Parts: sequence; structure tokens; C-alpha cells
Amino acid sequence: RLFVDPHEAWLEQVVFYSDRMALQATYWLKVQRGIYECDDTQPHAYLTEAELLKRWRESGVCPDDNLFSGASLKALDMLKSDDGIIFENKDGVNTYTSSSIIWPWGCFILMHLRRNLMMIILLLSIVLGSLYLYVTINLKKKEEEMVSEATNKVMQMLKKQKSPLKSRHFVPLPHIKDDLFSSKTGNRIWNKVKQRVESDSRVVTTPKLVQGEQMLTWEWIQD
Repeated sequence: RLFVDPHEAWLEQVVFYSDRMALQATYWLKVQRGIYECDDTQPHAYLTEAELLKRWRESGVCPDDNLFSGASLKALDMLKSDDGIIFENKDGVNTYTSSSIIWPWGCFILMHLRRNLMMIILLLSIVLGSLYLYVTINLKKKEEEMVSEATNKVMQMLKKQKSPLKSRHFVPLPHIKDDLFSSKTGNRIWNKVKQRVESDSRVVTTPKLVQGEQMLTWEWIQD
């Protein structure tokens, strides 16, 4: 066009900026509603007209001061006519409340945690229970391997002691315990080994006097 009406150009810019401001305000109002629903300390779910104007100023959505007044008035009118916005006048103060909600991430997570608390507790219980069972089974398996290995060592020791070259064919229990079981092994493994050896029909347990001290001894009796 060869001639542009300044007033028409001004109106086009007002419409452009007012659309942007209305969209921005709609988002703010949804977030404000979400904060209110989530936070008990938040006093209200709405934003006042003055708060919207301040936020628009601070955001720089309309950088032209000559356009700001007209664009902001049109944006406010757009909000009033929006079915998703509740406009009220509270004691002479214009307020705008969104009927929709945008939940803050922290609140969104907290809300779902509250709603699914029992399910979360159940899942945690299953995970922790499974972990405990896994650790317990592996510890028992390891302990069983240690008991079996130690029992075999005792049996081999008793068999060697049965050799005709040995001056005595028995082995005192305290000597076996001192030779094969360190303090780290503990009495738990030793007690289980002791039970297995004493229940073996190839081994006899008898008290004997060893170096002037009465001790229980094991002796291999099978040829």
C-alpha cells in the first residue's frame, strides 16, 4: 500500500501485543491456580489486575510504552470474555482466576506420591524384601560352602592322622579348631563343622588326656 493509516497501524500492533499478553496471562493464571491448590500457605488462586499489569511490564512482552496501555486494556478485555477465566470484582479489586490448572513440578510429584503412597510403600517393601532375601540366600550359600570345605579339611586331617607312622591316631578338638579356624571364621562355622563330623559314623569322639589336660578328641576309625 502506498499510504498507511497511522491509526490503523497502531491498532494492528495493539492487537498483536494484546494477543501475546493474553496468552501469557492465561498461562500465569493456570500456574497460580496450581500453586494455590498445592500450597496451603498460598492465600488465593487469582491474580489481580494490578499484578497482571506489573508482570507484563516486567516481562517486556510489549516493549513500546505507547502501545502498552492500549494492548494491556485489550488483553484484559480478552481475559474477561474468555470462558476459561473467572473475572470477579472483590471489594473494588478486579481479579482473574483460571478454571484450568498447571501443576508445578514439585507439587505434581508430591500430589502423585500422596495418591499412590500405599502402592509406593508396597513396591518398596517388595524391593527391599527381595533384596534381603537375595542377600540372605547368598550368605547362607557362602556359609554352607565354608562349612563343607572346612569339614572336608577335618576329615582329611583325621585320615592322615590314622597313618601307622603317627604316634597317635586321634586329634584333639582344640588343636583342630586352632589350626583350621581363625577368629574371623567365628564359632558359627566351627559349631556346624563339629556337628557334621560328630554325626559321621567314620569318626569317633572320645575324651582323652592330652599333655596333662582332658580334651575331646576325634579319631578316624574306618579302614
